[in-house]
Amino acid sequence: MCRNEAEAEKERADRQAIIAGFEQQLQRGDKALIGNSAYRRYLRRVAPKGVKGGKARSRPAFEVDVGKLAEEARYDGIFVLRTNARVTPLQAMLRYRELLVVE
Repeated sequence: MCRNEAEAEKERADRQAIIAGFEQQLQRGDKALIGNSAYRRYLRRVAPKGVKGGKARSRPAFEVDVGKLAEEARYDGIFVLRTNARVTPLQAMLRYRELLVVE
């Protein structure tokens, strides 16, 4: 297993941007959220509240699932590198990085 701090920071920033956009979309309505796969991963359906005084409360049907955010954040920047080469783990990771530069 390897950890890339730069990639971890990028994934963290991407997720924060998605959540910021999610909050804006939530104000527009629930239907816009379902069609966006980036938002859909972090959605949790909220059970509708009861009717009060003959009127249904206006509450969004979805909210941010904090548990999913925390679960995904655990893996920021982590990747598995598997090889059959007879090199140390550090050498394998360094060679893999060189491969990325070439590509």
